[in-house]
Amino acid sequence: MPDETDKEILKILQEEGRISNLNLSQKIALSTASTHDRVKRLERTGVIEAYHAKLSPEQLGIHFQAYILIRLNSTKPDAINHFIHRVQRINEVSEAHKVSGNYNWILKIMCKSNQHFDEILTNKLGALEHIEDMLTLPLFSTTKDKYNVPID
Repeated sequence: MPDETDKEILKILQEEGRISNLNLSQKIALSTASTHDRVKRLERTGVIEAYHAKLSPEQLGIHFQAYILIRLNSTKPDAINHFIHRVQRINEVSEAHKVSGNYNWILKIMCKSNQHFDEILTNKLGALEHIEDMLTLPLFSTTKDKYNVPID
């Protein structure tokens, strides 16, 4: 379990993933060697899984995003595994989460346009087996877009 110093490191890295070890060590008032060792341990133990660049969808031609709620008609392992395998191969699906309630899955779709979304819906998602129902929730605006894990 991370101690308080580790938590401070994690909070900073979530906001500034490209911060230098020197600047990080200055912010937490620790030597550069100790800071480096702590970061490497957090990486090695899997607390830090990866480092990412946050990209602008609009700057990359992505002008339509939506969540799709999906209800499968079977909860058998073969049907679920088939669905997962096929969804993982659809490039426009940026997120896929298994949920409970009236629907089994929620997918986030990122497309170039409404027409592109229609193609994805018809030719890719619509072609998947075991889908009983889909409900589309188009995104109009985003008021919060943080992927930070709460650290207390």
